[in-house]
Amino acid sequence: MSVTSTALKRFGVPALAAITIFSGIPAFVGTASAAAGDTITMTPAADSASAGTCNPFTVTTKNSAGGVATGTVDVVIRQRNNGLATAADTFDVNFCAANTTTPNQMPTATAFTGTPTGTAPGENSDSDTRRGEFQPDPVTGVFTFGVIGTEAGVADIDAFIDNNSNNAIDTGEAKATSVKTFTAGTAADVKTITATPKTATNFVGETHTILATLKNGATPADTVAGITPTADITTGPNNAVTPTCGASNNDGVSTCTYIGTLVGTDSIVVFLNQVNADANPATPDTTGPDAGEPQDTVQKTWATAPTGLTIDTTCGAATTPRSGPEDCFNPLSDNNETFSALVKKADGSVAAGALVTFAITNNNPATNTTTNQVATLSATETTTDASGIATVTLTNPQTIANEEITVTATVRGQTPVTADDARKTWRTTTTGQRNIVLTPETATTSTGTFRTFSAKVTNVNGEAVQGVTVTFDESGAGAFRNGNSQTIATTDINGVATVDVTAGANESGTQTITATIGGAECVKLAGDPAGSTAGNCTDTSTNTFVVGTPSPTATGGRAALTLTVLTPTIPAGSTGQLRATGAANELYELRCYTRPSTTYFTARSGAFDTAGNPVTFTLSLGRNTRCFIQYATTPAQGASGSVVINVTTVLSLSTVRTGVRTYIFQGRNLPRVAGQLITLYRVDAAGNEIRTPNLVTDSSGIYRVTRTFTGTGTFGFKVRTSQTMNNAAGVSSTITVRVY
Repeated sequence: MSVTSTALKRFGVPALAAITIFSGIPAFVGTASAAAGDTITMTPAADSASAGTCNPFTVTTKNSAGGVATGTVDVVIRQRNNGLATAADTFDVNFCAANTTTPNQMPTATAFTGTPTGTAPGENSDSDTRRGEFQPDPVTGVFTFGVIGTEAGVADIDAFIDNNSNNAIDTGEAKATSVKTFTAGTAADVKTITATPKTATNFVGETHTILATLKNGATPADTVAGITPTADITTGPNNAVTPTCGASNNDGVSTCTYIGTLVGTDSIVVFLNQVNADANPATPDTTGPDAGEPQDTVQKTWATAPTGLTIDTTCGAATTPRSGPEDCFNPLSDNNETFSALVKKADGSVAAGALVTFAITNNNPATNTTTNQVATLSATETTTDASGIATVTLTNPQTIANEEITVTATVRGQTPVTADDARKTWRTTTTGQRNIVLTPETATTSTGTFRTFSAKVTNVNGEAVQGVTVTFDESGAGAFRNGNSQTIATTDINGVATVDVTAGANESGTQTITATIGGAECVKLAGDPAGSTAGNCTDTSTNTFVVGTPSPTATGGRAALTLTVLTPTIPAGSTGQLRATGAANELYELRCYTRPSTTYFTARSGAFDTAGNPVTFTLSLGRNTRCFIQYATTPAQGASGSVVINVTTVLSLSTVRTGVRTYIFQGRNLPRVAGQLITLYRVDAAGNEIRTPNLVTDSSGIYRVTRTFTGTGTFGFKVRTSQTMNNAAGVSSTITVRVY
């Protein structure tokens, strides 16, 4: 609904100037109170007309002697929403240029401060009004004005003699009313169609939406409601498909959709068939009496949907370590936060050019009041860069203590849905940070593998401090996981920030890792216990990279060992399979670790047969597992690269009806993890997932929530949990619930 002063623009009157003049200068006519015997009539009293046309009204004023009544006449237009598709789908109604007499017959569209009478149920009442001030002709007492409704709906019109110039309908003041019904336009009214987007890319199997705006020939043009255009794929691989269009809504917009099943580019024309006797109504006329039917053309490119991609979302820019925390905690003065999503292929390499969609959820929406503006994202869809990272910026214009917002990143087009969350919480103040401890203090790490170092930050009382920015630096052999020698992480709820280091297969030597908290955060703060002092603001660990177990690379003259994953992703509690090749008659050891442990152990052992045939291993797993294979004798002379089997969390979901429109949603996770975040989604008819409550599992892995619905119907529901270091993201089956 447009609330700008359309009438003033059409009359060429600057809105601000008009408002200032009429609201700041009292009328020069009229009395301080209602004039007895004044009458006012307005015609027509009630009628209907097509939306988009200017409809004239005539007003006549008289005094008790039959002469012209004195006083400014106010005309107030109020529009209803009770006849519209939804309460939010309001229509435009305003003054228009239909004035035929003089003087002062230009509406001011100033604010209406009075209380309209005769309001109908479902009407917007004072929430959407237009007011114009008119001076009747001094001889006839007559003036005219026009009203236009650009969309279907109903308007109530009050005209009253404002004797005391207070912009309100007072007792005794003469008043006339009219009801104007604007009906949807006809196909013949439509002169232009504008279709968007002009170009777009979707994955095969997705639904493509075209928005077609229908307008008439007025100047400026107005939208036309209630008209259904036709869409036709004229060229392209999917030209056998017929898009479906709906009737234009009260903004003149028709929604056309279709699903592409073949890769390539389609050209789609959206048009309005305005000749009923057309030989081929499925295509727009280009010749004959109705040549030039309104139409517009768009193009749609269909691509192959991605498969096997994973996504990891964190607070922070692309330099944030991927093993870093998913949560960030910021002071109220920090309005912006960058979120990054790393997308990888099934083989662990980064996926450049992947489409990632971002969405935000305010986890405590009560904080989004009129004094707290709603947070926004810099983009809802971005493409991963050469490092496989897509970033967006979350902006919250006005933050509130303990406000929490979740940012969800989703790999677009992949089935099943692949998504991950990260959260930002605003704090009132930061507690005094004093001490940082980096562990382990010393470590020995095989080249080609990763080692995690953890920095814990505590305050003067020894309590963990979340939301502290920790800077990690390294020197010597190796580098951080992101390939740099410096990276930044933020402490989680346990006061811990983590970083991963690694080295190339043949790069050995000593590495020094240093963790530092900023000087401003490492000083004595107001409120600290008397006599307390700042502690250590930096700590250092030493790591030595060695070539050898658990990932040796020398072959020792034997056939190179290989290990491949036959089941890259499995549900928790099921079996995964690996296949290894190596030298005939040689003994082998399958070395693995299962999260949260990162210590390798011998999971299987044996010998290749006399022909050196591949060996298949079957493992029953509940957590993400990494494995490699090495020769059992002189293992440093031959080992494969490591591979990962991702294990998804298994989620169950069921419902129990406990009362009228009241249901308990419950289920369990596998593995049985306490404190795991579970999100319940409602699934609509189009397959869209609408996030509802976030839940947390108890000590037995059980989650439960009671929902009471305001309406009835049949709905789909499912639950999801995001990816962690220990398990891949999980999703339940969709269940159908009849709410009554």
